[in-house]
Amino acid sequence: MNYDKKWIVFFVLLCLSACSIKLFPSKDKWYAKHYIIMQDFEWKIYKELSPAGKKQFQELFWKVRDPKAQVTFTSRLDIVIKNIKNENYHQPWNTDRGRIYLLNGNPAEIRYVENTNTGSRQIVSSHTLTELGSGRNVDRSKEDIGARLSELWVYPYKSYRITYQFNFVQPRQWKLIPKLSESLYLGELELYSRVVTYRIIDVEKYLEQLEELKKIK
Repeated sequence: MNYDKKWIVFFVLLCLSACSIKLFPSKDKWYAKHYIIMQDFEWKIYKELSPAGKKQFQELFWKVRDPKAQVTFTSRLDIVIKNIKNENYHQPWNTDRGRIYLLNGNPAEIRYVENTNTGSRQIVSSHTLTELGSGRNVDRSKEDIGARLSELWVYPYKSYRITYQFNFVQPRQWKLIPKLSESLYLGELELYSRVVTYRIIDVEKYLEQLEELKKIK
């Protein structure tokens, strides 16, 4: 695949992604862990498969990808388990921050801001990271801050700085607050992560294999 064709495929996938609705994780533990990095056609087909078909899908999922992709995922998953288990002890990856970390990796910067009664925002602290948390992933469950504190994850993408905002919710959750003003570029960043970071080596062959999985009863 030459360079131009790669980017044609990329922007076609972007359009498809923008027109579709993401499914929330189900009780399927494998799906809950992987759906955030799946491309749209994958989760659509996965939902249609029989239990036996889903099992083979799971076995196929990493085989069709660049070997570096699974190494990246495993590394990110280890960091999520280590740093975000306070939010969901049994499935730390099934949290807003956990999902974004699995998809995009380590943010270039994390900032904390406090929303004041006047509606203005005061910067509490700011730091760059070498690993999620960097010792600052503090359990804030006993602090009387309600939803006033926000954690901002900043990612560079092309010439933009994409920001995810998480608001703290008692007792110990950080909930993602969509930033509509940056939704276009945020979508491009996430698609880039799915298509490039978790690259499928041969998409056409993979689609043929998935069609065969549909026949499994």
